[in-house]
Amino acid sequence: MAQPNRLFVTLGSPLATAGVVLQRAQPRPARTPESVERWLNFWDRDDIVVCRPRIKDWMLPNSSGVVPLTRRVDSDGIWVHTATKYLKQPAVAGPIVEALKQ
Repeated sequence: MAQPNRLFVTLGSPLATAGVVLQRAQPRPARTPESVERWLNFWDRDDIVVCRPRIKDWMLPNSSGVVPLTRRVDSDGIWVHTATKYLKQPAVAGPIVEALKQ
């Protein structure tokens, strides 16, 4: 069995792009990996890769009932898809720092 993943974070995830990404995800239907104990999915409305934050609607829970918890952040600039833009947000960095402290 895989080691538990206490916090799984996705930044600007294209998983909710049904016609392009979700149909190619494995396993099918797509589900939260069993080792994930908490999943935070962050998106920015200006991130053209994200489309719309529907990942929780299209991702089945794992056996513990974990599904992505989606939160919106607002970055400045034209190209906001970079991880550095997301990680500058306290809402993103805070949970990651807390998980690393544990």
